[in-house]
Amino acid sequence: MPTLKIYDQLLQFPLFQGMSHDDLEIVAGHIRFGFMKVSAGKRIITAGDPCTQLYFVIGGSVKVEHFSDDGHFSVLEHMSAPYVIQQEAIFGYYQRYTRSVSAQSDVSLLTIDKEEVLRLLEDFLVFRLNLVNHFATQTQKLSQQLWRTPPQTLREKVIRFLVAHCSYPAGSKTFFISFTLPVIGTVAIFVRTDSVMICFIVEKKYSLIPSISLRVTLPVNPSVSRTSHGA
Repeated sequence: MPTLKIYDQLLQFPLFQGMSHDDLEIVAGHIRFGFMKVSAGKRIITAGDPCTQLYFVIGGSVKVEHFSDDGHFSVLEHMSAPYVIQQEAIFGYYQRYTRSVSAQSDVSLLTIDKEEVLRLLEDFLVFRLNLVNHFATQTQKLSQQLWRTPPQTLREKVIRFLVAHCSYPAGSKTFFISFTLPVIGTVAIFVRTDSVMICFIVEKKYSLIPSISLRVTLPVNPSVSRTSHGA
């Protein structure tokens, strides 16, 4: 890929934004990049894989799936380029991906090995600050969640649950939920989209049925700007 093309691709991602023209030319000319083409439907990353490089989605869209530990709940998110796949997994105590990623359409990926990431951190202050800001923002968001007013109604609890399990506010989300109804009866589940309140009525008529599965799909939020983001 020509240097100019790499330069243009890097500018899409927050990790490289703010770097000078000269610095970006050095990065494009001296850092080893990898390039991959993945066909629609193919797996890119499986949860549990070691994170040895950064994946930058520069074309196409991917499906990102995260499972609960007990396997009863999962979230499927659809993310489009520009997108960085779990950049926080490259450092820290648990340096493995926690989400599975597949190509939704034909996908173009730019990759940077961890050794090259360390070179970027050592040689370029802006890149170092951008990565620190990403980690700091994630930490601050998690800290703030502990002090939010607890939801009071069923509707508020469901909304809080769904929002808390999304990695990014934009894009289509599909929730797969398997749960047990302890008694025969009806449960109402409320989900709010951009302008509509959806009420799912789940009824258990027979006590011999131990559990049910619920699939909830939320549409794309058009009010959220489509800027580069990370999972």
